[in-house]
Amino acid sequence: MNEILKPGDQVTRQKYLDDGTWEHKGDECLARSPLLHGVVISRFTEPRTRFNREARKLLPMVKVLWNETGEERNYFLNGVDKI
Repeated sequence: MNEILKPGDQVTRQKYLDDGTWEHKGDECLARSPLLHGVVISRFTEPRTRFNREARKLLPMVKVLWNETGEERNYFLNGVDKI
């Protein structure tokens, strides 16, 4: 499991290629996928996901602002890597 992340932490994540390659070839194409770089802007628990209904527990998540795209997205802790 990833380290505990808090707002202000710098993180990375591989960007899946959007041309359909990953869907057809799987993880072998990840070596050519670029890394996104961003900062954690908040940490929260998400009680409304399918996984939580099955596990009946709150799962910690983070909201990340990506430098390259300016987009804010939510991730489970194992979805990003701390720099």
